[in-house]
Amino acid sequence: MDFHDALNDFIDAINKGIEEYSKNYGPHMYYSSDPNDKEAGFVPVGVSLGKRYAKIYTQNSGHKSVYCFVDTTNGDILMAASWKAPAKGARGNIYDTTTYNNFPPGTLGHTGWLYK
Repeated sequence: MDFHDALNDFIDAINKGIEEYSKNYGPHMYYSSDPNDKEAGFVPVGVSLGKRYAKIYTQNSGHKSVYCFVDTTNGDILMAASWKAPAKGARGNIYDTTTYNNFPPGTLGHTGWLYK
């Protein structure tokens, strides 16, 4: 599997996790930025590819928050230390789906699983 296929699988898992999380805790977190639009739908995570890292981010009310980083050289999933940089220490790998798919439903809807 190449990097882009593995990254897309990881992003699909995050989006499913966010949708599941939103069912339990309300759609306000990851839905349309227009608070008056009651019919607005889910806003999927975005990706920004850099030289070394792919930045995965969520979008809410016109603001973006880093969900995590993925190292493009080896597929390591890294928690965000800031908007621009990952924390040290891999939390999983996009090539090994067991590192992010073996959680209860909705766990990927937030970044708590990235803490060591």
